[in-house]
Amino acid sequence: MPRIPAGFELLLLFAGAFFVAALVTPALVGPLDGVGGLPSPTSVLLNVAAQQLLAVLGVAVLVWRVDSLEWADVVGTRPRRIAAWTTATVCLTTAWAIAQVPVIRLWASLTGTEQPQWWDEATSTSGGALALSYLVLAVIAPICEETFFRGVFQYRLAPLGRVLAVAVQAGGFVLFHLDVYGMPAYLVAGLALGALRSASGTLWLPVLAHALHNALGVLELGGAGATWDRLGSWVWPTLAVLLLMGGAGLRHALRRG
Repeated sequence: MPRIPAGFELLLLFAGAFFVAALVTPALVGPLDGVGGLPSPTSVLLNVAAQQLLAVLGVAVLVWRVDSLEWADVVGTRPRRIAAWTTATVCLTTAWAIAQVPVIRLWASLTGTEQPQWWDEATSTSGGALALSYLVLAVIAPICEETFFRGVFQYRLAPLGRVLAVAVQAGGFVLFHLDVYGMPAYLVAGLALGALRSASGTLWLPVLAHALHNALGVLELGGAGATWDRLGSWVWPTLAVLLLMGGAGLRHALRRG
């Protein structure tokens, strides 16, 4: 019987761990919620943070330790032309954060799906709860998810080849979120972040891109409104500038010699 590639075994382990975390986290957050009467956003965010730390980062660190992986295997090394890579990452991520709005709206109209309720519960906040939204969604989630998907998982899929490894981990990233409404965004993000990890040789750039994307999302859903709508007639010039700057940075970053 042919052996399942190690990456797929890891995905099964991750699915099991996340299922267990989904059962355990309410027991951890519940007493706090019951005693202190936590508002809905705080309760949702604490559940998300607990699941990220227990399942996503927990499995990544477990495999990292058991397999005796080196730091460079998972996190990579500092790439050459770091300024060019950073410019490309920031500009292209911001461009996609703006442009994804009509893409998701079109997808939602075709599939008849709606924005998940937890999105509003986790982001339509202010003050301390809004700060918690940024901490959980723009710091904890990017670090945990990138360590697992673009770090450990993509590394374990390397025997499949670079292209297939990126594609498979992106598929796992989409399935992990279980969100039909946001599927186009998760698919593009999974492929782009995987390609960025592979091309740059470092995990820190995907973490930066993921954090920036989520931070912009919290800003929009937290009351600022979609940047696509707020820019109005400036949306296309803004996208053009971001794409030109990002493309120039990427070209310089990939230049040989």
